[in-house]
Amino acid sequence: MHLAIVGQVVGLVTALIGVAMLAPLGLAMALGERDVTALAISAGVAFVAGSAAALVLRRRGTDLGRREGLVAVFLSWVAAGLFGALPYWLYARLEGFPALDSVTACLFETMSGLTTTGATVIGDVESLPHGLLLWRSMTQWLGGMGIVVLFVAVLPMFGLAAQALFRAEVPGTTKDKITPHLRDTARLLWSVYVGITVLGILALALAGMGWFDAVCHGLATMATGGFSTRNTGIMAFDSPAIELVLVFFMAVAGINFALHVRLLNTRQPRVYWRDLETRLYLLILAGFSLAIALTTWIGGAVDGPLPALRHGVFQVVSLMTTTGFNSADFGGWLEAAPLAPVLLIVTMMIGGSSGSTAGSMKVSRLIVLIKHGWRELALAGHPRAVIPVRVGGQLIPEPIVSLTAAFFFLYMAHFVVGTALVALTGEDLVTSISAVAATLGNVGPGFGAVGPTCNYAGLSPFVLWVLTYLMLVGRLELITALVLLSKTFWRR
Repeated sequence: MHLAIVGQVVGLVTALIGVAMLAPLGLAMALGERDVTALAISAGVAFVAGSAAALVLRRRGTDLGRREGLVAVFLSWVAAGLFGALPYWLYARLEGFPALDSVTACLFETMSGLTTTGATVIGDVESLPHGLLLWRSMTQWLGGMGIVVLFVAVLPMFGLAAQALFRAEVPGTTKDKITPHLRDTARLLWSVYVGITVLGILALALAGMGWFDAVCHGLATMATGGFSTRNTGIMAFDSPAIELVLVFFMAVAGINFALHVRLLNTRQPRVYWRDLETRLYLLILAGFSLAIALTTWIGGAVDGPLPALRHGVFQVVSLMTTTGFNSADFGGWLEAAPLAPVLLIVTMMIGGSSGSTAGSMKVSRLIVLIKHGWRELALAGHPRAVIPVRVGGQLIPEPIVSLTAAFFFLYMAHFVVGTALVALTGEDLVTSISAVAATLGNVGPGFGAVGPTCNYAGLSPFVLWVLTYLMLVGRLELITALVLLSKTFWRR
């Protein structure tokens, strides 16, 4: 294990976090608000510490293999969480902001942003200055496509070693080589990501959002993050036009970004419908949207068929893409239409497409699991038969099938154990189940005490640490993080 190169990567990623803080710092300085000092110190500390570590650990070789890549990715996310929390912690100390008066709360808020979860411990986000509000949205945007993928895209010094980093950073990108060189692939993905984000911001502004709100919500939307600049989220705007724009861009963010690149190259929208995962993703969105609309309308949770369709579509797209925006208080649907929350939790756990910025289990894994299940049923009657798993006409290698099954087991194990740990602290079962589902799937809001009009501030520090862990391993899709606990991983 070449730890020096791992440290160099982590240092450079930390320095990038410091550079990213310059944008909210510039806004704070232009507006003359109280968060200037906190942002300036944080940017300086992150940049100096990261650059110093990279310089001290620099080496001529780039012996960064698969193991080093996994360790570097995990530690980069931890470092980004720690240094990204500095602006919150310093602002709370300098200006007296009770919601962020503990390290636990600051780390929870930062990890929620970087993992694009969108869960918050801040009850009154509108009281935050503009610089910190922009930083909240930027943490989500940076984490959406992946901070390590950004590192691969903009820093050229690692050559072939970049492959190990790129392939270890599975969520938010694609393992496929869109171009012959992975660095070019990373740059192309980030270019498309930036381009669609700009289009989303412009569309929100044209729909009636103020420019600052449009920028923050545009960043959060493409990252499928869900942080809002308003206490009541998208409900505060009460605008069908804004909701329609958000539905479109959330749905786009939940599709494999490799297909967006392919669309640019071929100019043929049929590339989406030809992809089995995308077809199923869109059909699930449509089916669950209709089901939620009918359930809430019949149950009287929403007044009229059109409002039911409006909020049903928005909430299904928002939660299945793991964005977490709310156009209505869907937590209040529990009594009038108890089936609706169950269906919404199911959408949370399905998630978007592979290669998208969405979290949770992903539709591609759902397809493989279903195909694998049917094969096992067939083998029960014909044990000597050789039945490969095929998806969209392509043969799925057995190691991928096994890895998918292992991921599903680990995901459900984390869900069950996490729910038990939260419930043991005295939280009700609805809150416990939805909080774990929302953080493990990087969704954000849940039901009960963590509903769309509530926040996570009322939970104990122990629960916040449990949920912070779930957010991190959920964003890294479990295997990247948990493989570090294996003894065989550290053997030569």
